[in-house]
Amino acid sequence: SMQIFKDFEQETHQKILFETGNLWFVNKKNDTEMRAAVRLMEKYKLPYEILSQKDIAHIFPLLCPLKRDYFLLEKNAGYLLAREITIDVVHQFIKKGGKYICGEVKPGIIENNSLKCLFIQNEKIFENSFYIFACGPWLKTLFPDLLDMELKITKQEVFFFGLTAAESAHYEKYPTWIDMGGKEIYYGIPSDISRGFKIASDKRGEDFNPTNGDRNISLKNAEKARNYIKNTFSYTGELPLVQSRVCQYSDTRDGNFILDKHPTAADNVLILGGGSGHGFKHGPEIGELILHTLQAKKPLYNFLRIKKDKYT
Repeated sequence: SMQIFKDFEQETHQKILFETGNLWFVNKKNDTEMRAAVRLMEKYKLPYEILSQKDIAHIFPLLCPLKRDYFLLEKNAGYLLAREITIDVVHQFIKKGGKYICGEVKPGIIENNSLKCLFIQNEKIFENSFYIFACGPWLKTLFPDLLDMELKITKQEVFFFGLTAAESAHYEKYPTWIDMGGKEIYYGIPSDISRGFKIASDKRGEDFNPTNGDRNISLKNAEKARNYIKNTFSYTGELPLVQSRVCQYSDTRDGNFILDKHPTAADNVLILGGGSGHGFKHGPEIGELILHTLQAKKPLYNFLRIKKDKYT
């Protein structure tokens, strides 16, 4: 997927991928995931480096992390501008002859193993077509009977704290980071394209309805995030909260992506989801896989654990 994102940069003349590296803070007592990641990086010859607390003080002097056993630096990692990419995809889609419609979608009736039509703003449209539903946290809303037990949608709060111009200039050179060694997993981008210091907790929030859920943030959680920055990074300023977001995680029961035909509309309905931000990062390659599979009329990989006996 990274190569596809790079090609897309060339096509659109927009900077969307920032290869800053990514730094993991790790404790040995719970580093199973990190050891597995190292094995994969070695297998595929991806550059990485194991760093000590002393190394960190020398290489990243603005980072004074809470005591961790070691640090894993993924040198080719980084971050994407998801909002900008999504807008660019729409523009390119229209430029190449696609038709973009913004509206509320509802599936029509399912008969004889196929979906007969789609409704947009309650208007019947696209009858007897092939439908791909890649709707993030809204998948569960569209197919509640099918996905109620398969998807869990949670409220996730993201905070952006203001930095001085001087501090921001320094932090722009720092990697993205994830702290796997504390009681609560935090991750962030030290200087996110002039929006401030981005930080979020990976702890699953409350169940959330993406259409009408309350998108106000918790000031208590914002203060926890601010205190984490002050305890972890060499910054003594006020750190004003300048922006915030309420996003959603869309988790499957087993952690795998959803990539499967609808069990009762298998002739013309494909469902993709359950990936949250990871799904977005893998999106280009998944799209290529689906395109080539459909063109070759091959069977799809089945990553979805639906209780199909319920529908047979």
